[in-house]
Amino acid sequence: ATSIDAFSLRDNAWKSLAAMSSRRLQFGAVVVDKKLIVAGGRDGLKTLNTVECFDFSTLTWSTLPPMNVHRHGLGVAVLGGPLYAVGGHDGWSFLDAVERWDPATRQWSSICPMSIQRSTVGVAVLND
Repeated sequence: ATSIDAFSLRDNAWKSLAAMSSRRLQFGAVVVDKKLIVAGGRDGLKTLNTVECFDFSTLTWSTLPPMNVHRHGLGVAVLGGPLYAVGGHDGWSFLDAVERWDPATRQWSSICPMSIQRSTVGVAVLND
């Protein structure tokens, strides 16, 4: 299993916090509100749409509703509250698809696609 490790500046050492599920490759990850959200990726050859949340205060995992699109190599970022899943690969083709997770309604919705398909994409937010 893939582990979640944390680095302590005080101790100058790594510490294992928890094991992840069978998700192993090319997932998207973002930290928001002291929680790690891990989306998509691959479990061996299978491309996933599942989403999990690791709470750093309780050191426990919970499951969030799955994305609409199975994708690995996606980028994720939080902008103004919602989480965005951008691009990736669905196992057959590169994606221009973008989805938004609304934490209030706990639902994923498709939004305007990118102008071109992108996989293994980096996504960042600057000044909101």
